[in-house]
Amino acid sequence: MKSIQYTLLASILFFFSTNIASAQLGVKAGYNLSSLKYFSDNDENFNEEFISGYQVGLVYHAALGDALSFQPEVAYYTSGGNSDFLSSAIERSYQNLKVNALLNLNVIGSNDGIGLHVTGGLFAGYALSAKIKAAGTETTVNFDDDDDFNRTNVGYILGAGVKLNKFIVSVRGSFGVTELASFDGLGFTGDASIKSREFSLVGVLLF
Repeated sequence: MKSIQYTLLASILFFFSTNIASAQLGVKAGYNLSSLKYFSDNDENFNEEFISGYQVGLVYHAALGDALSFQPEVAYYTSGGNSDFLSSAIERSYQNLKVNALLNLNVIGSNDGIGLHVTGGLFAGYALSAKIKAAGTETTVNFDDDDDFNRTNVGYILGAGVKLNKFIVSVRGSFGVTELASFDGLGFTGDASIKSREFSLVGVLLF
């Protein structure tokens, strides 16, 4: 939770240092393809598979001259991933609150009208809930009682997009650096952990 607070505070401070007259509020929605990347001592293949999800939230867009813009976001995400190891299929699903802090750089055009930009930034996520489905049984993760699972997640975002006046369409990749879960002594695989990865198609409408 502290990681989200720090990211949000940094976004707010940056907000007050920008030209408020050029700022716009907006809404966003998007389609996610997410998976959970497994890391094990013996580099076993967990046959990770992507699952579909969505995101909806609020956007603040502030132009920093013609070439740069700052874009913090707060949104609800659904994500997760499937895996299959030793004929044991596991599906993990998360419902997250995420704060994104993005910096956009126009490579063609400007912030006033039509522009093509590359984007990069950081995110902080907080799992509202999570479920694990295995062998036909679905279990709700208790983050407070199980130290193997981490409710918070931080990482980085890379992508590109097009701004058409009040509309922004972008493609992004989000990669977590936090271990969402860790497992000790999984037989001959040794210790293992998982991290998030996600690819999104996002649409934004500015007011």
